[in-house]
Amino acid sequence: MSPETRRRLRRPGRTSGLLNLGIAVAVLAILLPLLLNAATSAPPTASEFSPNATQVIKTPPPGEAASTNGQGKGGVGPGTPTPTPTPTPTKTEQISSNLLKQCVGPPPLRQIGDPQSPPCIAYWKGDNGGATSQGVTSDAIYIAVPTPESKEAQYKALFNFFNDRFEFYGRKMIPEFCNASYSGSADQATQVADAATSATGCNGSKPKPFASTMYREGNNGSYYIPEMACRYHVISLGSYAPFDSKFMDRCAPYEWQYPMLADNEFANIGEWACNRLAGRTASYGGTSSVRLGGKPLNKLPRKFGILLEPFTDDDPMDRPGALDPLTSRLKACGAPVASRDAIINPVTGEFDPASAQNAVLQLKNDGVTSIICLCNFFSFGTLGRAAAASAYTPEWISSTIGLNDVDSSFILGADLGSQLQHTFGVTFQPRIVPPLENPYNVALQEGDPSQAPDTTVLVEGEEEIYRALLLIASGIQMAGPHLTPQTFAAGLEKTRFPNPITSTHAGAVGFHDNGYSMTDDGAEWWYDVNAVGPFSDSAAHRGTVCYLNGGRRYTLGNWPRGPAPFFQGRCDS
Repeated sequence: MSPETRRRLRRPGRTSGLLNLGIAVAVLAILLPLLLNAATSAPPTASEFSPNATQVIKTPPPGEAASTNGQGKGGVGPGTPTPTPTPTPTKTEQISSNLLKQCVGPPPLRQIGDPQSPPCIAYWKGDNGGATSQGVTSDAIYIAVPTPESKEAQYKALFNFFNDRFEFYGRKMIPEFCNASYSGSADQATQVADAATSATGCNGSKPKPFASTMYREGNNGSYYIPEMACRYHVISLGSYAPFDSKFMDRCAPYEWQYPMLADNEFANIGEWACNRLAGRTASYGGTSSVRLGGKPLNKLPRKFGILLEPFTDDDPMDRPGALDPLTSRLKACGAPVASRDAIINPVTGEFDPASAQNAVLQLKNDGVTSIICLCNFFSFGTLGRAAAASAYTPEWISSTIGLNDVDSSFILGADLGSQLQHTFGVTFQPRIVPPLENPYNVALQEGDPSQAPDTTVLVEGEEEIYRALLLIASGIQMAGPHLTPQTFAAGLEKTRFPNPITSTHAGAVGFHDNGYSMTDDGAEWWYDVNAVGPFSDSAAHRGTVCYLNGGRRYTLGNWPRGPAPFFQGRCDS
């Protein structure tokens, strides 16, 4: 980092010592009551949002105290509970500056600048109870990192950030790296062994952990997570691919995830498709012909098909019943999906093109105009190429299932070619933002100023690391001093996150109605093959996700009705 970008301190001029003392006493008398009641603080400056603000972001995203993202239930507004109040001392006392947290506003104040931050707890003093749970001492909370992927420096920077900015009641989160370069495996036996290694504190060489970050590679840790949660009673997090409530509920309160529950995502997709698409012409399809009268797809009434293809063939969602929240809504609005047109695992083995060809031909021959592809991004590309080879250009409706709603996925795996011109859908992730405004980069550089920000499109993958730690840090803070898995769960469930509307439209979060997942709402998008995204390497990878209505968020029961202007006007990326 160059000296020019570092924060500069100005040396004050000289004044009388007695005058300085008098001014200091007067100022302290005025400020101390305010510090003891952080909920009345003024909005912070840019440097309060991040001490490295000149490197990362000039100003905090603008908030509106009375508004929330979309209609998210986690927000503060008319008729909703207020956030957990900031504890205050019982008497006036001298407070060391390192005990006060830098809250972010406008009110209701939140802990950090991220719009998905929990409410602020600016000050605490007392007895934290010491060793209240496995992996917890009077001064430490041990967190397993099962797949470090040679990112120890980045993890340590993020841990520094959360330790500094969140209230952990005299404790700090301590990462436990059992194998610095390990990236995980999809194999069940290997994940079970990895869980044993993590749960015993790196085979007994370190303290047993209180929680574990996500298992990044393989199949999102679908064997690691329940092993840690059900067998070892360690709080464990899923990552990029959301699990459904059947998976998440079986080992409560030890399984958690940042993404919205898969069955909730399916329900939202169903309602949105009914409101926006059902009963209308498939106008976003191509001009290829199908069997139904030889008319081009974009002149035919919509007929839906579904492809469910998680990252592995043994994913716990790979079952027809998982689609019920989606198919039941489509049926109710007069757009039923025939069982033969709801295909589970359409791409077998190592992305076998022959199996993909069979699946798309089934849908083409059955007159399907609009494919809801709940597919991992590698399979999405395989299916798109198979459709192109069959002169079949349906509407491709995609979402956060499989991560087909961010630029990096379309670069890494979903090489759909001409099919991308017909790709749109809903996203349950925060809106893509310029990388220096990305909460991952903000936290990374504040936690370790020597870390260079990641400005490439692949930073979207690093967000998963940050989001898992955000969830863990939020649970630890809102649990209070007596930290256990049970108080962790109770703290998150009772918390009403501030959820301000900001220019980034990150989306609302909250746990009180969402079981063990954090995300509460979604937005609409379409893909522009010619537009350029906000990353430093976007010019080399033309094409980007474009948001409708500035990325406005919606919740189940509130998706708009009527045709949407996909593929129209300037791309809002």
